[in-house]
Amino acid sequence: MNHIQEYSSDSELASDEEQSSRDIDDINIFLQNYAENMLNRGSIFLYIPWRPSASALNLMHSQTKKAMSRIPIASKYSWSDIGKVSPLRYHISIYPNIEGDDYKIEQLKDNLKHSFQNLEIDDSLVGFDEEEVNRYQRVKGILGQAASPKKYVRLKFEPHLRVFKSTKKDTLFLAGVIDINASSGRFFERIRDSIFTNANSLSLIERKPKMPIYHISFQLGELKSTVSEDEIEEFNCQLEDLDIGLESINVYVSDIIINSIGTFKLTKSIQLNI
Repeated sequence: MNHIQEYSSDSELASDEEQSSRDIDDINIFLQNYAENMLNRGSIFLYIPWRPSASALNLMHSQTKKAMSRIPIASKYSWSDIGKVSPLRYHISIYPNIEGDDYKIEQLKDNLKHSFQNLEIDDSLVGFDEEEVNRYQRVKGILGQAASPKKYVRLKFEPHLRVFKSTKKDTLFLAGVIDINASSGRFFERIRDSIFTNANSLSLIERKPKMPIYHISFQLGELKSTVSEDEIEEFNCQLEDLDIGLESINVYVSDIIINSIGTFKLTKSIQLNI
């Protein structure tokens, strides 16, 4: 964002040196005020992390690789595993960034913690990770006791992959779209309602954003040669024609992350009431 704009001359009679000195002073004052304002501002990004098991990760990678090998346009991109290039790794973005006065953002974080910990979740979404249950049974068989397996919110993927354009030019995300049924739809809508209600009460946002396409990015694609908008549309059409069985991969999640942007404040992980 270009915050520094041209400054007009106060007098056509001023010398270049005098005008340059005034311009520098004006810019310094502008930057000082901007920095002071930013010190009192905050911004957060909310997401649900997905920590896939080794078997789920292997299946996702093999299915993704298979699909990409069948679509010629995919070769125009250089692909990297999101789990290796993104500090957030695999996750579901749940709301646009929220910005505002720092004290309001801190209050919002506290309010959201309470709301998320008391979020109503349909029983049909609650389940155990089968791999964890199997490990529990093995450990219990050997030691005679073991920590009880953890409960999760169990989500599913749609059968097909999809590409999403990044805000960065010439970059795509290859992703699995979360299947939205009655129960999962209520889950996400309750999260959205909670965020909007709390943020709106602090005058941080006025309108609820439209429902996004919830997804988890698997691969980051960086363009190697020219691609048109029509080709990207065709890319998605070809992906829709490929049923690679993504719905067989369970997406087990248990917490929501509130990530403070551009600060040294700790990321807040809030466990859902499962």
